Amino acid sequence: MTLGKYIRALREAEGVSREKLARRADIATHTLWRIEFDLSQPQLDTLIKIAAALQVSVDELLAGTAA
Repeated sequence: MTLGKYIRALREAEGVSREKLARRADIATHTLWRIEFDLSQPQLDTLIKIAAALQVSVDELLAGTAA
């Protein structure tokens, strides 16, 4: 599973809209959309914000992509 698909799966499992997660992570909704659809890879600071907003570690996000 790609990083973007994993982030999307976690977001959907939590029942959170893309807009709400983007607000929580303090990033643009379009940025999150591009990440979820694997059109771009997040910078480290963005990845940290997304992990915090999803209440998971960066390690967990990256490990989930190997599954």
